[in-house]
Amino acid sequence: MPRPAIGVHLRLDLDPEVRPIRRRVAEGVLAAIAAGRLHDGDALPSTRTVARTHGLPRSAVVEAYDELVGATILASRHGSGTVVSAGATHLVRHGARSGVRPPSPRQERRAATGSGASPTLDLRPGTPDTSLIRAAGWNRAWRAAIVPSGPSGPSGPEEQESGEALRLALVDHIRRFRGISTTPDRIGLHPTVRSAVTDLAHRGGLVGASVVMEDPGYPAAREGLRRSGADVRPVPVDDQGLLVARVRDTDAAVYVTPAHQYPTGSAMSLPRRVALVQWALDHDGLVIEDDYDGEFRYDADPVPALASLHGGGERVAYIGTSSKILTPELRIAWTVLPPHLASPAPSVERVRPLVSGFAVRALTHLLVHGEVGRHHARAMRTYAARRAMLIRHLRELAPLVEVTGVSAGLHVLARLPAFVDDAEVAAALGDSGYLVAPLSDYAVRPQPPGLVIGYAMLPESRARDFVRALASALP
Repeated sequence: MPRPAIGVHLRLDLDPEVRPIRRRVAEGVLAAIAAGRLHDGDALPSTRTVARTHGLPRSAVVEAYDELVGATILASRHGSGTVVSAGATHLVRHGARSGVRPPSPRQERRAATGSGASPTLDLRPGTPDTSLIRAAGWNRAWRAAIVPSGPSGPSGPEEQESGEALRLALVDHIRRFRGISTTPDRIGLHPTVRSAVTDLAHRGGLVGASVVMEDPGYPAAREGLRRSGADVRPVPVDDQGLLVARVRDTDAAVYVTPAHQYPTGSAMSLPRRVALVQWALDHDGLVIEDDYDGEFRYDADPVPALASLHGGGERVAYIGTSSKILTPELRIAWTVLPPHLASPAPSVERVRPLVSGFAVRALTHLLVHGEVGRHHARAMRTYAARRAMLIRHLRELAPLVEVTGVSAGLHVLARLPAFVDDAEVAAALGDSGYLVAPLSDYAVRPQPPGLVIGYAMLPESRARDFVRALASALP
């Protein structure tokens, strides 16, 4: 039942800096739903009331409401005005959007603090541009995900069935995108890459064992291995990836990011790939292949996943994730387990505490209906253009900076002159409104200075200003 009293008295928090005005109104409604001030079935203030209260043109409020109705967030009912659609709360809290973009975390923080500071552009690695997700397909997926629980409750057969359906969809996705042939019973589901690494450490019996980790490397994976009781041994990387020759016979496992080394961006050469798989075969070792953004390659030939090489399926545990190809908000990563680590598909009791059933069903819908593939094609075109513009301006305006890791992924490494402190440069850029990550944050041993720069969120129109700020931050 609609609750008109809420609609009459609710005041929307509208950010006066957001343009156009229809976007300002739509973001205010989305924020109210996300914060719980509006619930499914609640009536919204009339367009006249919103316009009068906030001093806005009524036409802009009408446009905002219409867009949200088109995105199935709101519903227009004869005699009841405009109400929040059934299931909209789940949609919004899991990332649904209208034709306008929902409030960013920074906008929400700024609204909470009352700060009017200029918005910061987050160029740290690992952040895709979620505004590229097509609203209609995304919202249809979340609509399909909202199903009633069965007789056995929220941990009932629907959850188990949805996990099995996602595994089937991932079999096809992994084969098409990365050339890996597998079966559903060898796929595990996890909320994060770190939890996947932790699970592999326990499955592989790595407690107290020597595990090679790239240096510099992914801090969350390093911490996950350490907390699992592994003895993490850092091994350097160069422009061909991990120095495989330094892997010892006594090592039990190796964690690598061979498609686009995190964070340097180098791709592991084919001879080293073959050598690493052969080491695992010869010594009953485990290779943990983190393919966090392997779907994104630009002006370079595709590189085979380690798990797709001859013998790789026997000793390589492959990790993929939805966080780069779609959004981290889904919180779904997957593993392809080698036979000696695989067990029957995890029961619903194991899967449910780890991965949201809503997210599982939504991702399944996106995969089965081809939305992931279509989104990937659109995102590739956008990211390629942003990458090209960033590299162009770096080469023109910052000649002392060497750019590497440009052939794949969503970030590059900008190597700085040897006398520079990368943490200080990153701090100076932060003061200018650009968040980047110093290479030193990822290293165990001292490294030449550098900045890890994500370009997924860098509009082509702002690339020149960013590079000018970088050049100004250098001593």
